[in-house]
Amino acid sequence: MISHLVVSGENHAMLTSACGQLVESTLAGAAHIIDRNGVGVTHRSRDGYELDVDILSSLVSGNVATANALASLIGEEEFGTQIHQGNSGSFLVTPLGTRLILIVWFDEHSSSGLVKLAAKQVLDTLSATLQDIERMSGSGTSMTVDDSKTRSS
Repeated sequence: MISHLVVSGENHAMLTSACGQLVESTLAGAAHIIDRNGVGVTHRSRDGYELDVDILSSLVSGNVATANALASLIGEEEFGTQIHQGNSGSFLVTPLGTRLILIVWFDEHSSSGLVKLAAKQVLDTLSATLQDIERMSGSGTSMTVDDSKTRSS
C-alpha cells in the first residue's frame, strides 16, 4: 500500500517559516524544501532568486538518489549534506529526516560554512515537525497537505 506525504497546515507553516528564517539569517537567495520524489513542498526566496520549483525539485531529488546509490556502493547509507559550488552561485542540499530535502541557493553574499551551520540549526529546530510528518505519512510516495487543523468551524 502506498501512503502519501501528509503535511498538516501547521507543519507546512513551520517548514515555510524555517525557509524564511534561513534566507534572512544567511542572506541566501532562496531556501526550498522538497520531498524525495521531486515534489516541492515549500520555499522562500529573495527578489531575483526565483527558480522553476518543479525543475529544481526533479533535478535535486535525482541527484540525491544518485549520490545515495553511490554511497551504497561503498557501504554507506547515504551521503548527507552536499554543496555544489559555482563561480557565482552555489547550492547546499541536505536531508531533512527520511522524507524531505532542504535546498539552499546562495551566492557571494553568504558563505558555505554559514549556510551549512544554519541548515543544521533548521534541522534541530524542525525535529518535532519532521517526526510528526513522518508519523502522519508512513512510507508513501506522494504529497498531500492536510489543512484540517488550520480550518475553523
